[in-house]
Amino acid sequence: MNKKFRSALVVLACAIAPTLTAAPQATTTTLAPPPDSVSIGTVVTLTASVEAGSSPVSPGLVTFHDGTTAIGSAQLIAAGTATIKVRLGPGAHAITANFAGTTAYAKSSSSAEPLTVGPIATATAISFTDSNAGYTLTGTLASFGWPGPTGTVSFRDQTSGITLGSVALGVGSLAFLPQQAFAAGLNASSVAVGDFNNDGIPDVATVGGDTASVAFWQR
Repeated sequence: MNKKFRSALVVLACAIAPTLTAAPQATTTTLAPPPDSVSIGTVVTLTASVEAGSSPVSPGLVTFHDGTTAIGSAQLIAAGTATIKVRLGPGAHAITANFAGTTAYAKSSSSAEPLTVGPIATATAISFTDSNAGYTLTGTLASFGWPGPTGTVSFRDQTSGITLGSVALGVGSLAFLPQQAFAAGLNASSVAVGDFNNDGIPDVATVGGDTASVAFWQR
């Protein structure tokens, strides 16, 4: 007896619901205007605010830039603000705050705020040597920091008010302050630099070789 087998192909149709993802909500980043100008070495506080509509945004990361150079980052707190403290070099600066965005909030950037840091303080000294050919005057200009001073030095007779001559500054020399030694614990194995106390000035931390001791130096 021959048996015939028939097979039936059953096709099951499954309906798959599409996954919908909400677009990130638009944000606005605002940088509180810093002082128009500060003297060299001044710690400047920079504060940015991020809002979605009229509501503060948090959490999220804000990075502050001087032109195209990142100068620091901070997390947004509940009030929707992020703050850092920095010391900038002499000259004109253009500061912006840039919110990195999250899955819920779109990134945004502030407009640039100008800030001018005053010139580096200098000290000028004069010396002379005399000979049968006359006097040789030497002016020495010293400053702390980098870059070194440039420009010209003029020699003036204070009695007559006559400028005796002017000369361009020559190639200067660099010198370091005297070494300072600090106790770093037993067999210090690593070092880290950061603004640990949030005062805008770099601090130093070392870890002892036994990893049980940490030493901090704050400026």
